Amino acid sequence: MPPKINFELKGRILAHWSEGYSHSKIVKKLSENGTPVSLITVRRIIYRQKDKKNGLSTPVKKLPNHMKPKVRSKPLIRKVASIIKSPNPPSQHSMSRKLGIAVGTVNNILKKDLKVKLRKKTKTHMLTAKQAQQRLDRAPGFLEYLTPRKLKYIITFDETTVSSNDIDGQTNFYYQFEGQVVPESWRKMPKSSWPKQPMVAIGICYRGKTKAYIVPPKSKVNARFFIDNILKPIVEKDIPRLYPGEEHKVVIHMDSAPAHVAKETYQWLDERGIKYIPEDKWPANSCDLSSMDYAVNSIFKGIISRRKADGLYRLQRIVKQEWDKFPMGIIQRTIDSWPKRVQMMAEQKGFQYEHLLKN
Repeated sequence: MPPKINFELKGRILAHWSEGYSHSKIVKKLSENGTPVSLITVRRIIYRQKDKKNGLSTPVKKLPNHMKPKVRSKPLIRKVASIIKSPNPPSQHSMSRKLGIAVGTVNNILKKDLKVKLRKKTKTHMLTAKQAQQRLDRAPGFLEYLTPRKLKYIITFDETTVSSNDIDGQTNFYYQFEGQVVPESWRKMPKSSWPKQPMVAIGICYRGKTKAYIVPPKSKVNARFFIDNILKPIVEKDIPRLYPGEEHKVVIHMDSAPAHVAKETYQWLDERGIKYIPEDKWPANSCDLSSMDYAVNSIFKGIISRRKADGLYRLQRIVKQEWDKFPMGIIQRTIDSWPKRVQMMAEQKGFQYEHLLKN
């Protein structure tokens, strides 16, 4: 049986090699001294010594697959599970760097071992404890206006900004092929001379929608402007058209914008005997409780953004065309969901509830 390769034998082999003996003579010399060793062993020891002198490290011995340690081990799975038990867990790339494993391994642990699902957070507006309490206090009074019978006679409206896609027919980039001479005009991006986000006032009710009222550029929407250009046309034209002979049953809902809750606005409505939901009945800081904010405005703005306009006049025409075509099904479903949303807010003690709608 050949002797075990220990430090003593390795030293004797290297000593004979330093004296100038060949590999075969080293084998013969050791055999004469009663220490038989193979020629391959002598060569391996000498070659490794040469590599060490040249600054080369010995390659790590590769284990066969059946002997490799399991990467997705139970301790590693527990570490990943502990890391993700947080309201703000790190990304998969961050976990791979922290644990020293591949991103694919992290992904497999999450999907195959832990069987967790990635959920996106719902964006909600900020609320303080005081604001939430005010919303909670006003919820019962507001729900009195949202009974099945009264809900059919509420008309709600709001002002919002709109913009179209590729408003002036120009993009802020271009492509240049190799060797292509690009015209000088391609490199310029002239600034648009007209407002890209004009304001429009729109309203809805269970029976239909108001006209779209464009707010002229640079207009200051104060109480007087709001009454003359938005509120008066809605009261004198839209409500009689939508509720012929039942105008006295209609209740107007507006959010807490300064022009909406101004003393002058309320006085104008009172003088004409027009019903409305007063500010102290409507929960402030509640874009999630306004049907215009939580549904109609965002959907309508998305439709407009897909259209192209080469100027303000064209954009105004697009706004009116698309509003005339806005689906009544969306409007009615939006209004039907109104009481449920107020009730969910109350169940959350005045705080946000939107995150519960998608789960």
